[in-house]
Amino acid sequence: MATVSFSRRPRGTKRNQFTGPATFNLDLRAEKSFRVGSGMDASLLVEGFNVTNAKNPRLIDASYVSGAPGATFGDVLVPLPGRELQLGARLRF
Repeated sequence: MATVSFSRRPRGTKRNQFTGPATFNLDLRAEKSFRVGSGMDASLLVEGFNVTNAKNPRLIDASYVSGAPGATFGDVLVPLPGRELQLGARLRF
């Protein structure tokens, strides 16, 4: 009886044999609260995501050509979004 393999890994490679590029993420939030009238509080806030604008990978090239890694193997094909800022306000009563 023949053994059937459904793995997309090339022959001779092990699971988790390769490592991808490093990732770095820094998210920050600042909030200023103050009283508005009797019994009401307001807050203004600013949030930053990926503040350092690092090119973190979403999709990494894992293509093999004729059983060997392709020329762009391990390159970042699709990065995660760059720096994002968000402004907000909150009113508590």
